[in-house]
Amino acid sequence: MAHIELPEFEDMTPAIQDKARPILEKTGTLGEIFKLLAIDENIYFATDGMIQKYLLDETSLSYDIKEAIALLAHAGPIRTPSRLVFGQPAVFVSDS
Repeated sequence: MAHIELPEFEDMTPAIQDKARPILEKTGTLGEIFKLLAIDENIYFATDGMIQKYLLDETSLSYDIKEAIALLAHAGPIRTPSRLVFGQPAVFVSDS
């Protein structure tokens, strides 16, 4: 089975560290999806741009759809009686 070594905060580029720092301050950890995207700065910022455009900016998507997309972006689903909950809270930090 192939494995991808995910970078830790110290191994990320300074530009990605600037994005990661507020998340670390709020949650104390970076999720695996964040670390996976942080492998390549171009991939990280392309994905971040899409998140900003389609999830955070005003769009025709409802809040419920945006929330579902944000939750699906985090690994580790856990079933509860009321809904599907993921291992980490979705944390988005806006530059504005």
